[in-house]
Amino acid sequence: MGPQEQYVRDLDQVKVKALSLALSQSGPATVEALSNLAAVCKTASEAQKTEMEKLQLEKTARAEATRFWIPIIASFISVGILASTLLLQTSQFKESVRQQTATLACPASVETGVPHPGGV
Repeated sequence: MGPQEQYVRDLDQVKVKALSLALSQSGPATVEALSNLAAVCKTASEAQKTEMEKLQLEKTARAEATRFWIPIIASFISVGILASTLLLQTSQFKESVRQQTATLACPASVETGVPHPGGV
């Protein structure tokens, strides 16, 4: 049981105790007891409402923090992916240039599959 449920249960117990005290009295004091019961119930309800608003504000704060960080993290991920793509393409370009240089240096090795004795 979470703290919210415990808090609500405690407020409900306060209301029940106030009601039992009001019902146990008789005579002219009953009006005052019922008035006190209404005040206790009103205070307990306001406390419960305040607790619910507090929990809602906490949830909203967490959601706003998440909404703040998601675009920043996504930007860093995008930069990382673009950098790795650039590195991969640079590596592929270097390999392509190396193969083209080898082909231009010894065209016979490409056709026969036998490397040039002094070639690259």
